[in-house]
Amino acid sequence: MSNDIQLTNDTLFGLAIQTGTGATQYALMSTGYDTPLEPSDGYYFATTDIAVAPIKNMESLPPEIQARALPGGMYPTGTWMEGVVSMIPRLDSRFGWFLLATMGECSTLAGVTAAQVIAGTGSTADVNTHIFRFDEDQAFFIPWFSAWRQLPHKTTTSRVLEKFQDCHVRSLTLAAMAGAPLNADVDVVGRLYQKSGGFTFSNPDPVLSATYDNFEAFGSTGCTGSVKIDDEAYNVQSASITITNAVMGANQSIVVGSLHPIDFPVLGRNIQVVVNFLMSDYDLYLKVFGGSAASLAAGVNMVCQDYDGDIDIDIASQELIGATAEYYRIRMRSGGSDNVSWFVRPLRATANRALVVQMTGLVQAVSSGDPFRIYLQNDTANYTVS
Repeated sequence: MSNDIQLTNDTLFGLAIQTGTGATQYALMSTGYDTPLEPSDGYYFATTDIAVAPIKNMESLPPEIQARALPGGMYPTGTWMEGVVSMIPRLDSRFGWFLLATMGECSTLAGVTAAQVIAGTGSTADVNTHIFRFDEDQAFFIPWFSAWRQLPHKTTTSRVLEKFQDCHVRSLTLAAMAGAPLNADVDVVGRLYQKSGGFTFSNPDPVLSATYDNFEAFGSTGCTGSVKIDDEAYNVQSASITITNAVMGANQSIVVGSLHPIDFPVLGRNIQVVVNFLMSDYDLYLKVFGGSAASLAAGVNMVCQDYDGDIDIDIASQELIGATAEYYRIRMRSGGSDNVSWFVRPLRATANRALVVQMTGLVQAVSSGDPFRIYLQNDTANYTVS
């Protein structure tokens, strides 16, 4: 028996947006299906957990009227890739590709901060703001991407490279908690490598070497930042936003003669916000039950209407952008038309603890404009595919 124990230090995860042909960003990405890229084309990420893995689904034969008590055999029903990548996202560069894969569209404004973009005025040299949104004309669209995972081994010729293609982001959760860095969980699904003459599993040759973003450019909740509902800041202990792309299940696009799903098209989308804040007064709590005009002084009764109010979460890094006075920053905002519908978890009082309220908001569709945007402020030129 070998006494080798393999540590995770040399594990790698990377991705790159697949592209086809066309004159616009949408055209390039929307024709990117079945155009797998190679590991040398990828962007790699420092991660805290990589649960992305190939799946080979197996089933037993059903019960049969025969003399044997045990099943008569097994058969494969499909094979694909899925799982969650967890990380402390750095805000200076590569994480923008995950945001593009999640949202579907990105535009860049040079020489302005996120706050200046939102205010519609001002400029700041050497700072760029990237706006990630749903494609205005193709709201169900998200791009395909290739992904790679390297399994570590102290002997380089024993390392395993796993290759995937035509991947989609099923969900992205960005979580900010007091006294902690911003965290991201990205749930992905995709097909195994399909290119003729290639292999899903191989030894990386040449040995993969990854470069990473600025390790100091992570979002820090202890520095500048805020969580606002209807433009009012609250004493928030934690806040998270989950963007879900509800894709077709793998088994629904497998056909006779193949174990590989054809695709994972988006069937619907959802954005959920969860906020836990220290209770200072009951104004917001009462609005959930009595509507936006609810006032304790006037008395409150339950109303049928839901309470709608915008969300604005702003998290900055501890690191300045180059020689500027601006920090790397991510800002997540609803459409500005009170298009987040809120409900509250039953309020619970626990001995020897502060009163904490949990509210959940669901982002609603809007008649025009963007229902939700993510602003990434850094000095990266753009997130343009080619």
